Amino acid sequence: AISLRNVCLVFCIVFLINPHYIMQAGFQLSFSAVFGLVWLFNSVKPKMPSNKILKLIYAATLTSIVATIFTAPFVIAHFYSLPLYSMVGNLVLLPIFSLAIMPLTLMGTITAIFGITTPLWLAHVIYNHCLGLAKTISALPYANIAMPHISNIAICLTIIGFMSLIFIRPIKTKINYIICVICMIGAVLITRYKPRPVFLVTDDHELAAFSYNNKLEFTKSRDAGHSFVFNVFKQLHGDNVNTPNIRHKPIDGVWIYNTPKFNLAYIQNFVPLHKNIVELCHDANIDYIVSYFQINAPKCDKKILRGGFVIYPNGRIRYTSHNRPWHIRHQ
Repeated sequence: AISLRNVCLVFCIVFLINPHYIMQAGFQLSFSAVFGLVWLFNSVKPKMPSNKILKLIYAATLTSIVATIFTAPFVIAHFYSLPLYSMVGNLVLLPIFSLAIMPLTLMGTITAIFGITTPLWLAHVIYNHCLGLAKTISALPYANIAMPHISNIAICLTIIGFMSLIFIRPIKTKINYIICVICMIGAVLITRYKPRPVFLVTDDHELAAFSYNNKLEFTKSRDAGHSFVFNVFKQLHGDNVNTPNIRHKPIDGVWIYNTPKFNLAYIQNFVPLHKNIVELCHDANIDYIVSYFQINAPKCDKKILRGGFVIYPNGRIRYTSHNRPWHIRHQ
């Protein structure tokens, strides 16, 4: 009943019910773990100790290791962190889920029809204790390592590597392992050397973010409306989202950002804009001007950047996309 073929059938059925599920973290984590575990016990077939207690411990440890390895790329991609103690948490909590919570939930689903909800209540109590234990483990020192952004190409290479490992049957050489390692190395190299944006500005130009000598700075230290932007810029650079937001102080209301490839001026208030716009337009050392206010300066228009965008170290500008289906406004 538990085979790669059946897991693939379930995958296809869920995908056909709603293709959007494939983009969700729960879908990716669940199926990556299941594929890894089914492949391990059905294809690799690790040798188990003869002692029943040792067999149980060995199987639980092996299950936790494989599940952690197969889900790690997706955890990093969605949450920008790698939980180091997840294997320990799984070893402690998975037996409780398997031996207590799941059986009680199934039992309670049946008994609830007759008005008996004690199994469900007991499962709920045990679950809350497990949740508290999980939070305690995650709060330990060095429990999570901040990770940089993983591009779509790197994720695709990772998936191809896992698929090669699982579905390619080696005849003489371990070709599946070779392809998997090559894909994983490619994904790591792309993630490691892919340029990170050094400047970011929101669509409304209320918040700008800078990268100075591996130090991240912002035009504001806090802003409830842009908390997501703070986190995204930090995650792109592999910084922890819980660190304080460092405010880069302007000079007379003008933020000047100098890099080897370009120099940029950001202005947030009207008075500094009115006082400096002419000088900035004629300044040959300033390549770009960004302001909260709409600027119309025909002789300086090539310097003025509008809308939300990021700039990479080489000076390449990538604007925020607004042509996605969810950006369309229906009148």
